[in-house]
Amino acid sequence: MVYPNPLRRNFIPLSKRQTQRGTNRRRTFSIEWATPDGIYKPMNHIFDFTLDAAASADNAKTALYFDRKINGLTADWSGHRVWINPPYDETLGAWVRRAHMSVTSREAEMVLMLLPARTGRPWFHDHCLSEACSRRFVRGRICFIPYDGAAATSAMEDSILCFFRDRQALGSHPTWERSFELAKLEPRLIT
Repeated sequence: MVYPNPLRRNFIPLSKRQTQRGTNRRRTFSIEWATPDGIYKPMNHIFDFTLDAAASADNAKTALYFDRKINGLTADWSGHRVWINPPYDETLGAWVRRAHMSVTSREAEMVLMLLPARTGRPWFHDHCLSEACSRRFVRGRICFIPYDGAAATSAMEDSILCFFRDRQALGSHPTWERSFELAKLEPRLIT
């Protein structure tokens, strides 16, 4: 999440439900955004996720999910095919590190993360560019669904899907890699 700069003339202090009204769209300052079905459903069709590791009761994509009460960073992902649209805050690097470590230690079967395309960050170079990760940039900007039910607005930055898996264990699902590359995504983009 990008926070407003207090040095700018039109700075607005950040609070949990604060919104900024522009001429053509409303932007909500929160880390709770639901993934649009146009991104999730094609990926779920390929991977059949069993765990949503960063969700809430309102936006969980699987029957089993971890929310703020059950911290997905510390909870057990053993044997699961994990979907994560993590909070885009200061914990983002920890989420990516956990995803990478969980597949290299063979705790999780695979992990697919929807991330902001912050290619200059250390977590991107250390984990997303590893051999255990395939990447797919999403063309355009995703329309995330706000937690408060307001109209969806485009993200402030581009997105990337990072598919973490253990290449030796991938033999049981050889089509995952190719299907991940070819899946048609419909992120409901705002141009």
